[in-house]
Amino acid sequence: MPHKTVLLVTPSDGAHPAAGEGEGDECLLPHSYTGALSIATGRSSGDLYARGVDEENWTKVYEGIDFRHVYGLSNGNILGYYEDVNHAHPALYVSTNGGSTFSKVIDSDGGTLETQFSSTSKLMNWSVGESGDGRVVVAEYGARVFPGDPPGRGNRIFFSSDYGENWVQIWDQTVEYPDPADQYHHHHAVAYVNGLDKFVVACGDGIARRRTLTVAGDGTSVDVLIPPGDSFLQPTWFLPLYGEDNDKILFGSDMTYHIGMLNVRSGQYRSVYQGFDRRHLRNYVWLMWKHNGLYYAGQWNNAAESATRPPLVYESVIMVAQNTDGPWSVYDRPWRARGIYKYGGVSNGVMNVAPVSPPLTRNYHLSPPSVRQVQASLVEPQR
Repeated sequence: MPHKTVLLVTPSDGAHPAAGEGEGDECLLPHSYTGALSIATGRSSGDLYARGVDEENWTKVYEGIDFRHVYGLSNGNILGYYEDVNHAHPALYVSTNGGSTFSKVIDSDGGTLETQFSSTSKLMNWSVGESGDGRVVVAEYGARVFPGDPPGRGNRIFFSSDYGENWVQIWDQTVEYPDPADQYHHHHAVAYVNGLDKFVVACGDGIARRRTLTVAGDGTSVDVLIPPGDSFLQPTWFLPLYGEDNDKILFGSDMTYHIGMLNVRSGQYRSVYQGFDRRHLRNYVWLMWKHNGLYYAGQWNNAAESATRPPLVYESVIMVAQNTDGPWSVYDRPWRARGIYKYGGVSNGVMNVAPVSPPLTRNYHLSPPSVRQVQASLVEPQR
């Protein structure tokens, strides 16, 4: 009788809070975390909230700029990304005091600061990678203002050596590839590879043009790791690995139904999980994280209702594995979640996750599971 290794997972306790967790019962949307704080914003106000690892309640720490994305760094600094209601005038801010105040560090195109975003760019939840010792890389994503618009170009990559307080531009694809026919659309995932002292940046959209880039650890050079023309590798999230695998990255893709493993030393990659829904636009992996030795991957459904597309009952899942090669198992299915978007760390014993499930796009509490690998017998039903 054939056998297969499977991962047994305790039942999920995932749930939205019964009431809002912010001031006046405002619903909170988790964004990121530092070494000591989970970070969230008020869903209606945009105010910034923080909660310590052992703290039960969230505390409002900032009100002013309504940040679209917030990124916690390992030393406690916080990066806040702003764009206006028309998805224009992008700017990056940094806080060095736990979110009490912010200073602009990357300006909009045509702004007063020396370091500026390109006019067609924006940032996404995957746009920042850090080494843990001060070095941070930010890569632009191309802006698409309204559905149906042609994608703008995400052109520039920026480098900081002091936890985001000062920045220099180190890459502009319009300079490197002056012919628009050679230009890719976006920068996707960004991560630091400890074993090679390099950052990796994925470039996406347009199979004949997308590349995978590496950035030297000191930010002085950008090189092509994987050349254009590859149809599989379009990661939307990088999860760097450590120990014996410190030259490898676990990645999720928005072009296939895979979770993959990229060997940055060789430029080779392989699939480690292929079980997501294979229907078109239901197979993206937009978020991955690790906690207490377990790996998590959140699926994203990119299909929405339209005149030619029927309404969908979204079926996004959160997967879990003990080992990068699996086996992977479904741990949680947030109710009607279109996608698993952001991870806000652990506070008060639970993981703070942001599933996109309108109108319930808000904090989702999820306790870490207990897991065990077992050998299961495969039984074919008799007909």
